[in-house]
Amino acid sequence: ESGKTSLINAWMNNSCSLNYTATLDPTLYHRTMKIPNPLEEEETVTALIEVEDTYAPIRTGGIDMYGQKRDVDELIEVKPPPREPVVTPAYYGPFAEYEALTQLEYRPLSRCRMGFLLVFDATVEESLKTAMEMFNSICLQSATKTTVPKGITVFLVANKIDKDPLVDETIKTRAAARAFAEIKE
Repeated sequence: ESGKTSLINAWMNNSCSLNYTATLDPTLYHRTMKIPNPLEEEETVTALIEVEDTYAPIRTGGIDMYGQKRDVDELIEVKPPPREPVVTPAYYGPFAEYEALTQLEYRPLSRCRMGFLLVFDATVEESLKTAMEMFNSICLQSATKTTVPKGITVFLVANKIDKDPLVDETIKTRAAARAFAEIKE
């Protein structure tokens, strides 16, 4: 109950539902936006932003709605795509390289994640622990196994800090998050 879906909907769809529904399976959201062209400073390009709203695998035993085993490492794979471009002999459109689904499965369009927002509920210590485990899993993808891989940006986001700001667990969780972030800088 960290409010990840509400944050995503506020940014992607300019709306925020007041009803809470647990995220039981990863969900993909897409949005286009203009960003600076990394090759030409004076130019902007349109980029497709893919945001993945994940769930805590412990909530569902790591099994998604398609009956497939999921773990954190699969959700945050940061390996770059192959260096050779995919060449399709008979090109029929932007999705020609994708085969039609023969069974239901979850498969994001993006192949190399460039950023992560690890959102946790500031009023629940266990939520912070899950975010810290995900951060450490991202670090395991790097050459050093202790730092974030080069080219990846990770934000640790405390949500619901206004819910019970003076309760001991909230104060303790926020202090632990601050200490963790300072160590991992």
